Amino acid sequence: MGGGREGLLPQAAAAILRHLSVVPRHRYMLSATYCGLTLGTDASVRDLLSPGAALLSVREAGAEAALSKLTQFAVECEDDVYMVMRRGRVMRSVGQPSGSAGDPLHAMLTLRLITRSSTGAERLHELSFVELVSPEVRVRAIQQLQGLRIGVQRHTSEGHHATH
Repeated sequence: MGGGREGLLPQAAAAILRHLSVVPRHRYMLSATYCGLTLGTDASVRDLLSPGAALLSVREAGAEAALSKLTQFAVECEDDVYMVMRRGRVMRSVGQPSGSAGDPLHAMLTLRLITRSSTGAERLHELSFVELVSPEVRVRAIQQLQGLRIGVQRHTSEGHHATH
């Protein structure tokens, strides 16, 4: 691990990994996604871990469907989170700088933890961090994000889920 690093993301990743260190590896899977977001009437998502990924319309695909298509990067240590962030930031800066309507491309890193009980039931826990492009669009973006249901979902092997 790259201990001693500051910032919310490294601290969150370190805390999660510290708690998982006592859990047998076959009982969980931790992964990360990193995507670009445009908001508004032409809201879209772009996978920042997949070179050449196009913007996917949230209106056409739906938010849950668009987010489910993102590249999942396995996380085994804190440095893996840094690698995801570096790769995503490079893609964000060299790829399309904005959405189709010129809207800024915000970024969202999601840590996804799937835990397995001794009976085989699975639960999905997600923690998402959104980085807004600039202070000028912050208020509008926060209002639009509040319209999206980004929460923690719990899934069981039977396919039932609840959103909290």
